[in-house]
Amino acid sequence: MSKKKITYLRSFIVAMSLIGIAFSAYVFFRSDTDNWLGEKFGPNTQSPTTHRQVIVVDDQHQQFVHPRYGFSLVVPKDLDIARVDEGQGTETIVFTPMVQDADAVLQIFVTPYLPREITSERLAKDVPGGEIKNVTEVMIGADSDIRAVRFSSEHPGLGEAREVWFLRNGYLFEVTSRMENDAWLATVLKTWQFTE
Repeated sequence: MSKKKITYLRSFIVAMSLIGIAFSAYVFFRSDTDNWLGEKFGPNTQSPTTHRQVIVVDDQHQQFVHPRYGFSLVVPKDLDIARVDEGQGTETIVFTPMVQDADAVLQIFVTPYLPREITSERLAKDVPGGEIKNVTEVMIGADSDIRAVRFSSEHPGLGEAREVWFLRNGYLFEVTSRMENDAWLATVLKTWQFTE
């Protein structure tokens, strides 16, 4: 092996070692993990777990049944479903197409919530920048029996989003998708059912 190749190989090994050290330091010192909206999961967040307990509906659809919050909804079979337990009864469920480097198409954030209505303070807390537009009340669910608040919002790194929030059994459900998925989201929300 020539002296030039040996020097190049040593330089390559040193560079790769430095990159590895830098990446390890980044992972070690980082306290939070970004979710698909560019927001932060809390410091008590556990690693996402892929949810494989679904019911096949037909050739194109699967029914996701949540074991803790007692709800189900029907989504395309080509969506991977990851649940992130954020502690204290709070969880984020993310639906992402099963293709490389795909962005999530749907996120459901569930957290304990005692008030009987969704307050403007809660909206301001959970919507980055507080940019909320076109707030309307809608009925969703398989039996159109779930009263919800529907609005558009702006999220850093996501742009305009469609959000649908509602309350059930002491929990606040925040459903978010990109605005371009608005019609699809409405179809999915028509399949939502509470099993308890």
